[in-house]
Amino acid sequence: MACQRCGCRIPARLHPRSSLLVCADCGTALPSVSFAERRNGWLGVAAVGGAALLTAGVMIASALSLDTPTLADRQAEARVSDGPAGE
Repeated sequence: MACQRCGCRIPARLHPRSSLLVCADCGTALPSVSFAERRNGWLGVAAVGGAALLTAGVMIASALSLDTPTLADRQAEARVSDGPAGE
């Protein structure tokens, strides 16, 4: 959102506890952003974050469910196969 008077794109708060935004250069009051618009922005961020967490969870679950031999299984197999050939 840019200032309609000077074109500055840097909004500033009028007071630290205020939600009213003013132009940082000329001090013109900027139109306020409705709660619905702010909420939609946060919902988008939450949706992308949730999708990333879900993807990571699925990848971890699929990696844990693989039926590959563990290091202990491979070492036990190597000990058995290292025995004398005549037995």
